[in-house]
Amino acid sequence: MGDKVYIAGPMNGYEEFNFPAFNRVEELLRGSYGYKHVINPAKLHPTTDLPWVEFLKLDLRELIACDAVFLLKGWEKSRGATLEAFVAYTLGLRLYKNSPMCHNERFELYKPEEFLADLNLDLLVKG
Repeated sequence: MGDKVYIAGPMNGYEEFNFPAFNRVEELLRGSYGYKHVINPAKLHPTTDLPWVEFLKLDLRELIACDAVFLLKGWEKSRGATLEAFVAYTLGLRLYKNSPMCHNERFELYKPEEFLADLNLDLLVKG
């Protein structure tokens, strides 16, 4: 597969900013799914000390160059991941979600009507 893909998911409030989950999914996407170009936000930033908006600027620059986004469990409760998912949807990128009961180990294509039902735009408006 030659697609460039992006991993989106919750970070704030998780131990180690949820980096272990991002890294496991990167390995899964490269190994089991055969993706060569995987953008992992856990590896984009040399520090975790920047303001949230600075992380978002860099992440969105990477995301818009991708063909698909893989959403980690809990994405719909994260303001940043929700924004990334909404941007991806708006740009027509393929969105993938966790298969039920597989906790970031297996993904399936998100149907647009399911994605829109799960999308919490209040997070974007109210923060």
